[in-house]
Amino acid sequence: MAKNNYKVQPETPKKKLSFKLFTLDQRIKIAIGFLLQGTAIFLALAFFSHLIHGDHDQHIIESFQTLGVKQSGAALCNWLGFIGAFVSYYCVHLWLGITAFIFLPCLFFIGIKMVTQKICPDLSLLKLIIASIFLVLWFNILLGYLHTLYPTAQILANQLGGVSYELGPLFKGLLGYGTFILLFISFVIFTVVSFNVTSFPIIYFFIRKLSPSPHKEDDTSLSKDNESKHNETYDSEYGLNNEEVSSKKKTNNLAITQTNTTQSSLISGAEDPDLENYPQHNRNIDFEVVSCTPKTLSKNLLKEQAIHTSAPIRLGNIQVENYDPTLDLSNYTYPSLDLLERYEQENISVTQEELAINKNNIVQTLHNFKINIAKIKATIGPTVTLYEIIPEAGVKVSKIKNLEDDIALNLAALGIRIIAPIPGKGTIGIEVPNKNRELVPLQEMLASEKFLKGKMDLPVVLGKSISNELFIADLARMPHLLIAGATGQGKSVGLNVLLTSLIYKKHPSQLKLVLVDPKKVELSLYNRLENHFLAKLPISEEAIITETKNVVHTLHSLCIEMDHRYELLKEAGTRNIKEYNEKFVKRILNPQAGHRFLPYIVLV
Repeated sequence: MAKNNYKVQPETPKKKLSFKLFTLDQRIKIAIGFLLQGTAIFLALAFFSHLIHGDHDQHIIESFQTLGVKQSGAALCNWLGFIGAFVSYYCVHLWLGITAFIFLPCLFFIGIKMVTQKICPDLSLLKLIIASIFLVLWFNILLGYLHTLYPTAQILANQLGGVSYELGPLFKGLLGYGTFILLFISFVIFTVVSFNVTSFPIIYFFIRKLSPSPHKEDDTSLSKDNESKHNETYDSEYGLNNEEVSSKKKTNNLAITQTNTTQSSLISGAEDPDLENYPQHNRNIDFEVVSCTPKTLSKNLLKEQAIHTSAPIRLGNIQVENYDPTLDLSNYTYPSLDLLERYEQENISVTQEELAINKNNIVQTLHNFKINIAKIKATIGPTVTLYEIIPEAGVKVSKIKNLEDDIALNLAALGIRIIAPIPGKGTIGIEVPNKNRELVPLQEMLASEKFLKGKMDLPVVLGKSISNELFIADLARMPHLLIAGATGQGKSVGLNVLLTSLIYKKHPSQLKLVLVDPKKVELSLYNRLENHFLAKLPISEEAIITETKNVVHTLHSLCIEMDHRYELLKEAGTRNIKEYNEKFVKRILNPQAGHRFLPYIVLV
């Protein structure tokens, strides 16, 4: 017999009513929302009617138990009858007074939020409730304390509730007139927390009023004062200078700070030919420019590195000097700086017109996206100019970060970089490439005192910072370095600068290089260092690895060397090569036990 192929469908479990499903039901939320809105409107009418007929209804509510509900309702004047008069009597007369109205907008808004989530989705209901409770307590304390100062004032007496009558004498006995200070401080804290206030323009306005005006001369006299180091400038870090804005509505306000390494000048609106094309809001923004001039670098040639020697160790009657690893190649001389091409310093600077145009384009672009700026500060570097902007309160940093492509398009720049925010400054930085870039010569950087006298283990010159200061990094502190970028962005130049910095600073006994060049042309110039800095396998014919199949053997050999060095560090009781070599130089470690001086190995 054939089997009947059919499946028995399991019975679907019946949904059980639960409190969780009850609260998640959208219909229930909508019903409760409309109920709360109606309650808020009902209470508003009842409270407002109580302000008019409260005196008439008070004695009736107090004796409603003896008169009865019907008789009391007929005699009441409240617009909403007995219930309205009863609720108003307790909420307004006995408890909160006129401050009971503060809860009504909160109750109505909660009802709207439960009906639809599209109205103010970012506003938290919990914060709204806490704010309402704070305002109710704050006004009750204020009105109650004012009533204790002016007990005969009928206006205050008619608006107070039982809470105000209790809190007023309490704070008068505890703080006295200090109650006003407490109320002021608490209100300021409430405003800062609730509205995310980060600046107070009123305070800055009074500071500017009390401070002397820093610039009263015209552009001609100011340019002469810039030559003096005693020129005082006023830098308003936050907010706008109202006096300068009102007096220069048709000019660009460009203030330039003067320091030992900066020059300052004011850019007036006449220097910006396209000023009339920009809206009025672009002209009311403080714009400060810091033009950093490069410091004079030392011209001394690189000398041989002095080996630090400590006090000699005495073994009985034998005096033992510290070990000098450079004696293995005593005839080695450091490369001369004459091998590098020397470039004369060119007076390439960013024009005032370029600064003004970039500033206006940045402000206009941000204004198109409804982002207002309080202040802009421009710091001129050798290749880029950093525009530090201070947005007005309430502007999200991520919103400016997303406009990187739009700003680059309006500036017609090859590419910009937005630093949002700048660490330690509280500003947002926009790096814009200069049209005329200043050349940073490697010879000057290698001849600087910072490079010659630095204490780094593997110093690497990376260029100049935005303030025209030499930037040097220690390769020993970043053992895994990745250089990435698009074609033509300077990867090969950066790699050659890295190797050149190490060769000019370290002795061959202190550094060994393992170079891998799959292209066979990038690192071929370093073949001449085979007998000095380059390390290779005994079976390898070329010092620079060009065949990919030999890379595996080289990496395996480096892993073996690394494991062997870890064993030496373990036996010496040290944690790194620097501590190990210090012990070996002082002859604390015995070479007959397998210890040796360990040079740094850099794999490229």
